[in-house]
Amino acid sequence: MNKANLVDLGSQVIELHNEKIYCVADLHLCASRPQEIIAFANEVIDACNKYSVVLILGDLFDVYVGPESLSGVDFAPLLSAFEQFAATGRVIVIRGNRDVLLEGTHAEKHSFEVCDVVLSNCEQQRTLYVHGDAFCTSDLPYQRLRRVLRNRVLRLFLRMLPAGLRRYLGDKMRKASTAEIARKEMSDMQLNLSAVAASAKQFESSVVRIGHLHQAQQQQIDSSCSLEVLSAWQPLLTRG
Repeated sequence: MNKANLVDLGSQVIELHNEKIYCVADLHLCASRPQEIIAFANEVIDACNKYSVVLILGDLFDVYVGPESLSGVDFAPLLSAFEQFAATGRVIVIRGNRDVLLEGTHAEKHSFEVCDVVLSNCEQQRTLYVHGDAFCTSDLPYQRLRRVLRNRVLRLFLRMLPAGLRRYLGDKMRKASTAEIARKEMSDMQLNLSAVAASAKQFESSVVRIGHLHQAQQQQIDSSCSLEVLSAWQPLLTRG
C-alpha cells in the first residue's frame, strides 16, 4: 500500500455483517422541496422488512447547520420513516460535504446513526462505503476547506453559534459551492484512483462504493479492487 496516496476518510467507522443494504447517495433534501422529503420517506417505509439497513452515502441534506434542522416540521415525515425502519433495522448516514456538521448525538433521538465510513462483510466480499469527496484530491481549494470543516474544534465552535447565524453561513456556503463547481475544470472533479485503491487496501476491501459525483459509473481499478459510483438520488416518479 502506497501511504502517499492515503486520504483521511474520517474516524467514525461502522462495520456490518451479512446485512441486506438499501443504499442511496446525494439526496440534497431541503425544506423548499417538501415533495422530495415525502418521496424518500416513502421509500424508507417501503424498505421496511425488505432490507436490514438503509445506508445514505452523504449529502442527505442540501445544507445541514445543526440539530434544529431536524426539529421542525419540514423533515418530520422523513424522521418518522427512520423511526419506523429502525424498529427492525438500522438507518445509517455517512457525513457528506453538505452535512459535515451532522453528529451522532443529533441523530440518536431520531433513530439513525452517523459515521464517516461503513464496512460491509457479506458472502466473502468486503465493501468500503464512503461519501467520496476525499478522493477528489486535485481540487486543492476544496480539500483545504474539507480539512477545516472536519476539524473537531471548529465544528464545536460552529455548533455554539446562534442558529440564525449558522443558517446564514450554511446558505452562503451552499451558494458559493454551487458557483465554484460551475467554474471548476473537469480534471478537478475527477477521482484519484490511486487514492481509492489505497483506501481499499487500507480497509482490506475489494469493492469501494461512493457518491458525491452524482453520475453512476463502475470500473475495475486493479486486480483486487473495483469502484462503483452511485448516481444522485431522484424520486421514483422522476426516474426514467
